[in-house]
Amino acid sequence: MVAALRDMLGRNYYWECREFQYYNIMPIALIEDFIDDGEVNGPLDYRFWCFQGKPEIIQVDNNAHDINPFYDLEWRKLDLRYRNDCRDVVVQQPENFDEMLRVATKLATGIDFVRVDLYNVKGEIYFGELTFTPVAGRLKFQPEIWDRKLGQKWIVAK
Repeated sequence: MVAALRDMLGRNYYWECREFQYYNIMPIALIEDFIDDGEVNGPLDYRFWCFQGKPEIIQVDNNAHDINPFYDLEWRKLDLRYRNDCRDVVVQQPENFDEMLRVATKLATGIDFVRVDLYNVKGEIYFGELTFTPVAGRLKFQPEIWDRKLGQKWIVAK
């Protein structure tokens, strides 16, 4: 484990996929508490795709990455995916979904695009990460119309 950590700390993650936001970051080790919801592939990762500081769609993932449903803000399942090998599942809307929306909105304020990742374990909301280039920008939405739908929401600040 020490050798693996030493290897990770010796990398500049910019060079992995050319994600510029990592270029000038000095790698450090951050050890967090383990979040356990009792599920084998949990907890669920609620990924709020935010444009101009406003959540537009929510992607739900698990630790195994074998589910990937997308929902709108009324929690209606969308015909949207970018992984083909996922199980088709329906995830129930979290009871404190409105609070999760508020947290995602606050974290996305002032940013033209960011994906805000949150966990919801037994009613407690935990911050996961801010993602500026999901899948290093190499994903392909299916059906393709979603590239246009989401692209129209992304207005770069001038």
